[in-house]
This record gives sequence, structure tokens and C-alpha cells, in this order.
Amino acid sequence: MSNPARLGLLALAAAASFACTSTRLNSVYVAPDYTGGAFDRLMIVGLAPAEGGRVVYENAFADKLAALGAIGIGSANVFPDREELTREKVGAWVRDEGIRGVLVTRVQHVKREQRYVPPTTTWDLYGYYGYWSPAVASPGYVVEETTLILETSLFDASNGKLVYTAVSESFQPSSRQQVVHEIVNALTKDLQERGLLPRPASS
Repeated sequence: MSNPARLGLLALAAAASFACTSTRLNSVYVAPDYTGGAFDRLMIVGLAPAEGGRVVYENAFADKLAALGAIGIGSANVFPDREELTREKVGAWVRDEGIRGVLVTRVQHVKREQRYVPPTTTWDLYGYYGYWSPAVASPGYVVEETTLILETSLFDASNGKLVYTAVSESFQPSSRQQVVHEIVNALTKDLQERGLLPRPASS
């Protein structure tokens, strides 16, 4: 394999490593005095900067809840105009509909940083023709690293009290769908483990 081809493979590998999203939960809080059990009926509110992101997130969360045997209703289905998402209107609607909890996710911060990857030089043995290759040089480059930080809070609809809060960090988000998938999975898993979402009945 020629040196240019090898350099191309190295560049592709580096790009792939930075394209993978990684989401984790930080700073999780659960109200110590909450004793109401799992929430089986939830309104999902995604306070995304773009309206399309709101709908994608709320629908994905509702679908995940359905798979767990719970009911999730996206706020966009009830209040398509975000100006209607007031404390009074949401509170009145969830009480009338028997919704037990309201889960709100908002963008807390988008952190962007640049990192310089220094050049490298490697040597390799080409066994096909029985000779040593010259050095393979990889030039330095700058990588922009993006971290999406979201805050998710779960409120008891009966009294408006905070039950749960988690801050999630998604490193190098590659697409909206991928980030939503990872965040929804991470949150539902954590909420289940803490007894705040139902677990599917074992067969």
C-alpha cells in the first residue's frame, strides 16, 4: 500500500473516532421525600431552539415510554405554539387529563473547543516485497470538539414539585437523531433504575 493511501486511511480513522457521539448523565438529583412510585403517564416537553428538534425529541421519548408500558404525550401535540407552554396552561391540562408527571428537557449550554493534534511519524515493515518502508508522516490538524449539555427535570403533576433532575453531556454529536436516541435511552434507563418509570413485565 502506498504512503498516500495509508495516510488516507489514517485520516478516515481519525475522523470516524471524532464522529461518534457519547452521552453520559451527570449531577443526578432525586427528591428524598418523593414516595409516589413510578410515573406511568407523562407529558414530555422539549425546549429545543428549533421547533423540529422539539417534535423529534418529544416523539422519541413518547415512543420509548410506550415500549416500557407507560404513556408519554409530547407537548407539541397539545400546545403546538410554544408561547402556550405556560405554567398555568400546562398545569391545568395535565390535571384534567390525569397526567402524573411532566418531564422537561432544555438546552443548558453548547460548548465548543478547539484541540490541536500534533503531527506524528511512524515506521512500518512492508512484508510483501521484503523491504523497509520510508517514514509515514501524518501532519498536525485542529479538531473542533462540541459538547451538548442538556438539563432534564421531572415534576410531580399533582403538586408541581421537582422529583428528579439530570444533566446530560453529549460529546461530538453527529446528528440530531443520534443525540436524541442516546439521551432518551440514558434517561429512561436511569429513571427506571431509580423507580421513577415502570419496568416491562417479565415474560
